[in-house]
Amino acid sequence: AIRRDADAMDRRMAFDRDEDAVGGEGGGEAGGAATKAINQLFKAPDYNESAPFFQTIEKARAEGKWVLVNIQCSDAFASHALNRDVWSDETVQELVVENFVFWQRDNKSTEGEQFCKTYKCGDDLPHICMVDPRTGRSVKGWKAGKWTTCMAATETLFEFMDGH
Repeated sequence: AIRRDADAMDRRMAFDRDEDAVGGEGGGEAGGAATKAINQLFKAPDYNESAPFFQTIEKARAEGKWVLVNIQCSDAFASHALNRDVWSDETVQELVVENFVFWQRDNKSTEGEQFCKTYKCGDDLPHICMVDPRTGRSVKGWKAGKWTTCMAATETLFEFMDGH
């Protein structure tokens, strides 16, 4: 079920989806090399934790790291831009992998929808927050506008680490 949910999220976040794919089915034949290149450019980072949220919390607790959460919306270009401009940056990647457990979902995935309800963040997407794995509490949240460049993201992450 988790793999199907992740595959459906990948289809929703792709640029070559047809209307049926938005709901999680379909896929169509829109494509070719150009479409694949665009989808590759905007794909979720490889360091995105694939485990369910509760297992991600456990992993972060065992490793002594915070959980960096990013909830995306396929209809918001800012979500795609985060993948292309921020999460794919080498410096950001190193900083995140060394200090956090990164968990990204879209708001229509089962877990993303549940996260949005629990943490009341579904009205302002993309959503980025830091979750304390000891308590499960979101201790800091940011508007996506604060994360538009890799430089801003690294500054924000260092500020967070300095304060915690």
